[in-house]
Amino acid sequence: MSEAGTGAQGVPEASESMTLEDAQRIIRELRKENADRRVKAKEAETRLQEREQQDMAAKQEWEKLASQYKSELDAVKSRASVADELEADMRETLEAQIKALPRQFQSSIPDLGSPARTLKWLNANRHLFQLPTPPQTNAGEQGDRGPAPLSDDMKTLAAGLGISAEKMAEYARRKS
Repeated sequence: MSEAGTGAQGVPEASESMTLEDAQRIIRELRKENADRRVKAKEAETRLQEREQQDMAAKQEWEKLASQYKSELDAVKSRASVADELEADMRETLEAQIKALPRQFQSSIPDLGSPARTLKWLNANRHLFQLPTPPQTNAGEQGDRGPAPLSDDMKTLAAGLGISAEKMAEYARRKS
């Protein structure tokens, strides 16, 4: 059979008579073409399933990461809340300690950016902000506590002289 007498895909034109071999050849070609299409469709379906599985795995991974990050964020928020409370407590403590200083020193305390650093600095330098204790001008008296107690030597001397410790203390007070 000549090529001129065949139509598309080697199918004989209607004017020609078709032989059994032509029909079998056409059937083989159609079967081969159909098999190729089924193979390609199966490959496409397999690729699509693989892609869907990859997408689901990625989605599960993202969900897992999102859950992990959410729990970490919750922990950080909890710690931040505790840190805020501690900072407020330190700020109150710092303010109370500054108010306890002599008035002339209160404005001398530097702001170091955080109450913790300022408290640490204040504790290290507290000695600089204390007024010296004035010397005792009356060595026998101790403020409101009355006369100074007698030493053991003075008590022994009073006993040796045959006088009471109170009389000895009164004598020592008059002499000073």
